[in-house]
Amino acid sequence: MQEYWELVPKRASSLQDLSEAEHPSENLTQSLQREEELNRSESELGCLEHCLEEITPQNRDLIIGYYVGEKSQKIDNRKRLATQLDIAPATLRLRAFRLREKLESCVKGCVQQSAMKQNPMFSN
Repeated sequence: MQEYWELVPKRASSLQDLSEAEHPSENLTQSLQREEELNRSESELGCLEHCLEEITPQNRDLIIGYYVGEKSQKIDNRKRLATQLDIAPATLRLRAFRLREKLESCVKGCVQQSAMKQNPMFSN
């Protein structure tokens, strides 16, 4: 193996001359944007968990149950949830809508507060 590499002609080349496959480079701006998006997502998830803890267990079960599943499974789950709560499907949708609005408002406020804690000079 060593003999092979000794026989291969050596050539000097700059990083700009290399193809993307030979030298994958990442745009610094893209990297920073991806990191910022990841931090924002983690912050929002933490705030959602906090806000879910702030509502009553019944409301928490309702909103989580409302969004469980995909496609037809979600529809079946919502029918079953409405039956369990002994309410009409339209009433369930309205309750879920109001809870979602309350949670969205809580999450936005929480995210803003955590951003101010991380960057105190921007809070003025």
